[in-house]
Amino acid sequence: MSIIRGGAALAGGKLTVSSIYVWYAADFGGTERGVIEHLKHHARPELTAALAGIERISGDRYDWALNDLRE
Repeated sequence: MSIIRGGAALAGGKLTVSSIYVWYAADFGGTERGVIEHLKHHARPELTAALAGIERISGDRYDWALNDLRE
């Protein structure tokens, strides 16, 4: 099962987050666990439930398309 919401993607039991969570981890709990708790607090119920067994971030990626000024 894959779940993709905002800055998080969960597939095959592995969590990938937006690089923003890694670059500015101090703003989101300061540790991987803190980032995961932040995600749980702000996520929709489906993602919150899926994060229950996740204890680490497996990877990160930045969606550079967010910087594209074209409409």
